[in-house]
Amino acid sequence: MGDLWERYTSPRAYVFEAVRALPFLVFSRIRRTTNSPMVALAFLMLFASFGGSPRLWLNAVIPALAVLAAFLLRDAYQDLSLSPTRRAIGDGVAVAVCAVATQAVLAVARPELLLTRWGVLTGSLTCLALIAGRLAGPGANPRPSLAAGSALSLDQLRGEMRQVERAARVTRRVESAVGILVIGAGIAGTVWAPQITAKAGFALMAAGAGFVVLYMRRHALRPLPMDLGFDASRTAFRDALVRGEQLLRSVWLWYLLPLMIGPLVLIVGWSAADGRSFRSVLGFLGVFVIMSALVWRMNRDAANRLARRIDSLDKTDERE
Repeated sequence: MGDLWERYTSPRAYVFEAVRALPFLVFSRIRRTTNSPMVALAFLMLFASFGGSPRLWLNAVIPALAVLAAFLLRDAYQDLSLSPTRRAIGDGVAVAVCAVATQAVLAVARPELLLTRWGVLTGSLTCLALIAGRLAGPGANPRPSLAAGSALSLDQLRGEMRQVERAARVTRRVESAVGILVIGAGIAGTVWAPQITAKAGFALMAAGAGFVVLYMRRHALRPLPMDLGFDASRTAFRDALVRGEQLLRSVWLWYLLPLMIGPLVLIVGWSAADGRSFRSVLGFLGVFVIMSALVWRMNRDAANRLARRIDSLDKTDERE
């Protein structure tokens, strides 16, 4: 604003300068608030769920980019003072407006690029899953940070323990809700899918989601003791963080592998039934492998952050 004021010569020139600078300001803000692996994963999920394929790639790319733009702008300018639920509602409204507006324009300009009914259904479910996942994101549950060698009072340590408990509880609830949604979709597909390979894929998808939900429930963070002294509380807190780090590092075994089998069977079965080329099948599988690799990387980065927090906690003394 100061630069625009210094270069002011007339209202018309001022408006022109502001409009010209606006895209760079928005892009700069988005760049500072964007997690690149998460954006790539969200785009691939949206592209696949909207029916992306070598034959219909443009039909899926357009709504995927529109929905992704809504998420990026929401992240860049979200009001962190609002509750996570209200932010999720805002995400839903923004996503719906962008998706519907895109399809309305295409209906007039290029009707052949409209989504199929199946693309609308699966894309909507993916949008709901992404919005639900954002409830457990950093904005919804601030993660405490422990500086190496710092001193904490017992009340401060307990406060961080409560934050970690709250974040773990919200994450578990969101993951369970998404898992139940996947289980329901898998059961419906098992009942209504016409092909035996599709039925098998949906059944394996439901079974994998059920396993993940039960595993998370069994290994969920238990309530941390809040009536112990500093040393005992720090030990209990450290043990909980170590278990969380181990879960994140083994995510490929208990999370990715069970959830990958069903969709892989579906991809191969649908490709064979539609007579698609081997190259198309490899393209689908490549997208799926990239998505899995991004999930693994994000969990590995989270495990590394936890490891640093554990090291910091070991060097933390009680503040009198």
